[in-house]
Amino acid sequence: MLILHSLPKAELHLHLEGSIEPETLRELAPGCDPAEVRARYRYADFAGFIESFKWVTGHLRAPEDYALITRRLLEKLERQNVRYAEITLSAGVVIWRKQDFSAIYEAVRQAAAESSVEVYWILDAIRHFGVDHAMEVAQLAAERVKDGVVAFGIGGDEARGPAEWFGEVFDFARARGLRLTAHAGETCGPESHRARHLQRAGPGTFAAPAGQRRSTRNLHFQQRGHRRRVQPGGSSRTPDL
Repeated sequence: MLILHSLPKAELHLHLEGSIEPETLRELAPGCDPAEVRARYRYADFAGFIESFKWVTGHLRAPEDYALITRRLLEKLERQNVRYAEITLSAGVVIWRKQDFSAIYEAVRQAAAESSVEVYWILDAIRHFGVDHAMEVAQLAAERVKDGVVAFGIGGDEARGPAEWFGEVFDFARARGLRLTAHAGETCGPESHRARHLQRAGPGTFAAPAGQRRSTRNLHFQQRGHRRRVQPGGSSRTPDL
């Protein structure tokens, strides 16, 4: 365990909002009943996870809240000796809640600048909200290519928003220097990993049927000449730093 802790690490599949722990939630909402918090962090399936995610993110009401969860996440990564992180920020949720994305992004950028972890951002759209919604997120990402954003992605319900719908959005993002990623294999099968536009897919919790080759698309997005290697399925190997 001590050896593992001493190794430098890269975190490549990590959601800012999904990193909120119960203790941090109580910082955001001190009046929350601890029993309700514990109950909200328990779910049995993907639909239950989505409901929990919606409830937790409902407590992110201001840029300061996003800054707080960024600091708490990076404090944890520092303790784990993570040197580099590509963090997914759900811009789609911010748009859906009609919040000021520019102010929120500036808040997380400033909070990340205080950390020893080298941080880049992936802006995520909610696929089951449709193509127009995804294009709005892609435009936000494109505007920030030189300000810390390295990729555009889609998350949410695969069955209600298959990756094939978003070809034009992916083309737009790629043409503006963004890498492309999508959640795949969460509620649909391994065919989700084979969407032609994707450069990385994750987390890929549904394995391929016996005899089929596993997807190996959970690859790094290179930055500043660093080479990072990841194992199929998303677990990080030691980055070359």
